[in-house]
Amino acid sequence: MNATLAALQKSGHLRRVDATLGEWIARAFAGTSNETVLAAALAARAIADGHSALALDQAQAWLAGIADDTALALPEASTWCEALRRSPAVLPHAVDAPAACLPLVLDTQRRIYLRRYFEYEHRLAQALAARASRAAAIDADTANSASGLDPEQRHAIDIASSRRFTLVTGGPGSGKTHSVLRMLAALATRAHARGETLRIALAAPTGKAAARLGESLRAQIGKLDLAETIAAQIPRDAGTVHSLLGVSPWRVQPRFDHTTPLPYDVVVVDEVSMVDLPLMAK
Repeated sequence: MNATLAALQKSGHLRRVDATLGEWIARAFAGTSNETVLAAALAARAIADGHSALALDQAQAWLAGIADDTALALPEASTWCEALRRSPAVLPHAVDAPAACLPLVLDTQRRIYLRRYFEYEHRLAQALAARASRAAAIDADTANSASGLDPEQRHAIDIASSRRFTLVTGGPGSGKTHSVLRMLAALATRAHARGETLRIALAAPTGKAAARLGESLRAQIGKLDLAETIAAQIPRDAGTVHSLLGVSPWRVQPRFDHTTPLPYDVVVVDEVSMVDLPLMAK
């Protein structure tokens, strides 16, 4: 095994699977530098740590926080980046999805990706940007009539009523669930005025998070003065993202994806920061 990988594995900074990837790249691409082998192994370890790529500028500080033992000194970011640009295993890339079938991708912000994760992130970014740029054929007059809301909550509801994609953020107790409930009520009211029934799905990354979302909505919906025809359109229970998409260990592809859309008008995903990149791309 590469001496650097062996040392990092022994100290607990790398897993065996990370080191194995680095070793494979060294064998598969003749003339691959030690900097490339190291970058590949650390990129795999970064994914296990919740990142989509290894940021070369922050790699030393990140590595130091993984294990108690002192981490080995990593190459200086600029020098490392130059070595990666010359590597036969790395595709330097800026904007578009890579065409060459190489295992690693280096972007313009000095981040090294495993190719599959670059494609996941690229695809997800394109999808979110497309949704965020599309206006919905729904006006926000109904949302403005909601009482008991502060200006920020009203603004959030206006955005949700007029756009195809909305991201709601805030700390504990900031009223995120209440705002989302008001958004759903506003959308359901508009649908009812058109003689339609709004199809709503609620999901979260885990069963526990889904149960908490359902409990929170049930606790708050009774406090709102909603007509029964509106309240009836809002679900009281949530499921997991896996069950929503029909993800199964017996199928490579989920039941629902970009080619087979979900049969809902509105999808709410709570605790979305817990959703990993491959699942989010699906």
